[in-house]
Amino acid sequence: MVYLTLSTPWADRADELTAQGRPPGMTARPYMVENRSEATPPEPTEPFTAEYLRSLEDPAGFMQTRLEALNTPTPAVVHSAAGGEPLPLSPVGLSTAEQAQAMLARLQRLGLAVEEVTLPSYAPGPFSIDYRDDPRRPFEIAGMNVGLLLRLYAAYPKEVAEQMILDEWRRLSPA
Repeated sequence: MVYLTLSTPWADRADELTAQGRPPGMTARPYMVENRSEATPPEPTEPFTAEYLRSLEDPAGFMQTRLEALNTPTPAVVHSAAGGEPLPLSPVGLSTAEQAQAMLARLQRLGLAVEEVTLPSYAPGPFSIDYRDDPRRPFEIAGMNVGLLLRLYAAYPKEVAEQMILDEWRRLSPA
């Protein structure tokens, strides 16, 4: 059931709707829970459910915060053979070894035939990466970048992220 928002022409009926028995904890806006649990939100790399997302007053802010946490700048830089100043490496495709192992287990629970975490080696070329003291690397599982998979779980409910991964797995699998 969707309830009237206070911005509708029927805003003066909000008290009437309350008297009719709106579920406890519901405001006049649809799907916004006033008295949500104060439980600690999941870490940016941990999945959340659609039900949890519906319980939040600011779901967009919740997801934005998670994505920002994954985009922590890295001290890693890219050096060019031509010299010049090193360029910062984007943190988007990076993850720790622990995050990669946890993602491997998560993908196996989904039923994907994945067996190991790999660290791709890039062909020699005019560029090199100096990771400095950053433990994050561009780990992969069956050709899927772990850092990008973490972003799926940060930006979408678990049910949606897993369906996207399964759809991509089917699309890439030989027929």
